[in-house]
Amino acid sequence: MIKVKSQAYRKTILLLSLVFFSLTSSCNDSTPHFKSYDQSILTLKSGEKITIYIAQNGEQQTLGLSGIKPDQLKDNEGMLFPENEMKQRMFWMPNTHMNLDIFFLNKDFYVLDIHRNLQHFPKRYPESEIPRSKTVYSQHVLELKSSSPLAAKIKRGMILDIKPKN
Repeated sequence: MIKVKSQAYRKTILLLSLVFFSLTSSCNDSTPHFKSYDQSILTLKSGEKITIYIAQNGEQQTLGLSGIKPDQLKDNEGMLFPENEMKQRMFWMPNTHMNLDIFFLNKDFYVLDIHRNLQHFPKRYPESEIPRSKTVYSQHVLELKSSSPLAAKIKRGMILDIKPKN
């Protein structure tokens, strides 16, 4: 009788482990959340293009690039956080897996300020240790991977050419 319970217990644990593994594996292989967002194209003076995913609502903006692994965001991709007016903007990095360059923009996409290489923080706690950008009075904010050679080409004082994707 003990052997039967032991075998049944082992089979149950094995089955639950397989179910858990398949669920977590399928979640990891899914398309990143931001790929469904509206898109624009940022064209640099060199002619190189960056696909910009637009975080339009509060939920998308709160989520940002959290949970995204470096291989899920290409060097020619970024995220735009638009606002309707100028205000104090500061970004933080909970559950991030890559360093980011943060570009603070006015209504005309003029680069007011840049926070380069903001450190990633793959946890959510403790909140006091989560890296934060400087606070800048701006309207829009653009995030790109710090490791992207395209991010390095964006300088303070530039006006970015951002157009809707056709």
